Amino acid sequence: MSVARESHVDSRLTSLVGLATSPKSHYKFLVNPTRHIAKPPIRPLMIYDGDCEFCRFWINRWRCLTNDRVEYLAFQDPRVTRQFPEIPTAQFESAVQLIEPNGAVFQAAEAVFRSLAFNPRRQHWLRWYQRSRLFRQIAEWSYRIVSQHRKFFFLLTRVFWRIPRENAPG
Repeated sequence: MSVARESHVDSRLTSLVGLATSPKSHYKFLVNPTRHIAKPPIRPLMIYDGDCEFCRFWINRWRCLTNDRVEYLAFQDPRVTRQFPEIPTAQFESAVQLIEPNGAVFQAAEAVFRSLAFNPRRQHWLRWYQRSRLFRQIAEWSYRIVSQHRKFFFLLTRVFWRIPRENAPG
């Protein structure tokens, strides 16, 4: 897609989803700046909401895809607040957080794509996220919508993945 075409599509998407139109504020709305942790984990660590059925279901799927390359831990675990006091609880409540061994912290859709990229067969998602502003905007917007309506999207997940209620995670 040409730069002019992508820019036109980006501006249409921006107005469609109600994002700020200023180029400087464009991504601040979607993606928070990367934080750094003083004492990072040895392996990449994905922190998620352990009280959320939707979150537990998808974490279990991602765990299968990433094998032992990524660790997963619910933010309700007391180790999280002890080891990562730099990250406010509200940030854990709003989106998954991926903490990499270099101390970089990523959240929401970017965290998901970065964690999946530890599986060589899933790296294309992160490449698309990094190379396409349009893909990045749609991914972050979609993540925000899903995170605000987790119960509804878990119901859809159960229907489309044919998960009986008794086999739901938790």
